[in-house]
Amino acid sequence: MILLYRICTDANVEPGNNSAYQTIQSAVYSGNLIINVFPGIYNEQIVIDVNNLKIIGTNQQNVVIISPKGQNGIIIRANNVFISNITIDSQTNNADVAIVIQDGMQPGNPNFNIGCNNTIVNCLIKGSSNRFAIYVAGASYSAGSQTIQYYNNQQLQQNNTIIQNTLISNCDCDGFSFSLQKNGTFAHNIIIGSRLAVYMCIDSLIFNNTIQNSINNGIFLSTPSENCKLINNTILNCKQQGIIVQNELEHNLINGINGKKFVIQNNSIQNSQESCISICGDVNNPIYGFLLQNNSFQQCGDHGIYLQYSYGRWNCFFLFTM
Repeated sequence: MILLYRICTDANVEPGNNSAYQTIQSAVYSGNLIINVFPGIYNEQIVIDVNNLKIIGTNQQNVVIISPKGQNGIIIRANNVFISNITIDSQTNNADVAIVIQDGMQPGNPNFNIGCNNTIVNCLIKGSSNRFAIYVAGASYSAGSQTIQYYNNQQLQQNNTIIQNTLISNCDCDGFSFSLQKNGTFAHNIIIGSRLAVYMCIDSLIFNNTIQNSINNGIFLSTPSENCKLINNTILNCKQQGIIVQNELEHNLINGINGKKFVIQNNSIQNSQESCISICGDVNNPIYGFLLQNNSFQQCGDHGIYLQYSYGRWNCFFLFTM
């Protein structure tokens, strides 16, 4: 019997070094599972469809990926990908999404087992003026009943983690979009200029983030969502609500499909121009079973808390106006 062993070494990417790869994309397909990226400006789109890959910059400020105009910066269509210590810039060319995690399938032919267990840590992400900075997209369901069906069956991408990053965006939609996820984590991040949005997620944690100077909301939670926790976030100077929970409008909700068992706890909201917290169901799809606890407000706009067709528990609020 002949046994063949494949020995993988690290791949180095360094412009001007003839013994290293000159582009990150060429290193992705080199067969090496650890890619060390040295300082340089990388004008390229990077498509990752290799599992268990690590891309690690040697210096966040000096390792810069600039997204080409009209293209995304990094596209992840794989599992167990780890990216750290890099600047991804879609702002310079007003490009598309800086980082997108997707299944790469055609709409209506989803594969929720692709795009799982990925981690983005300690990166600087600069979004364009018209697209998300980071889009964790979920599987490629068709809008409408197919999306509702897969959500109800909990057939969602899982265990994606976005932690300790800085996102800069002046997009009037979402700076960060977390869609159709289970057991996802968005923690210890800073978002400047736009909102953090969570769409139809289950068992996901939004923890200890700072959102400041958003041109819309601070955090947007779309229902149906279940067992999601918004805890210890700081939201400063929003043009609209600090936190808003609202029924999903894109997928034609069936009556009675709504949010439940979510927690909004220990958040600090200052100087939101509209309500600090709004939870807005409708007559056919009320929002119920939530817990609001120990949130603090300062300089609210029109309401501290605004509830519409919403039924839950709340206590221990500390309300300050100046």
